[in-house]
Amino acid sequence: LISPNILDYLPLSPEYSLLELAPPKEFIGKSLAELRLRSRFGVNVLAVRQIIPERMVINPSADFVIKDSDVLVVLGKREDLDKIGGP
Repeated sequence: LISPNILDYLPLSPEYSLLELAPPKEFIGKSLAELRLRSRFGVNVLAVRQIIPERMVINPSADFVIKDSDVLVVLGKREDLDKIGGP
């Protein structure tokens, strides 16, 4: 789990972890539905921490659009988190 996009990592069990992730460039301006993170990477976005306005969006909807200032809180298996947080 080495990537400039990874802000924090919290192991929950031997298999699953939570990851705070600055969105990669290709995520910006796209909705969660467009990104298809569950089908592509096997991970779930549990929350999005927004800087502007300052708030936490819990269980964001599929039409939620990612901004460059957002921080994604993602749940998944370590090997899947490695894929999403890649270089």
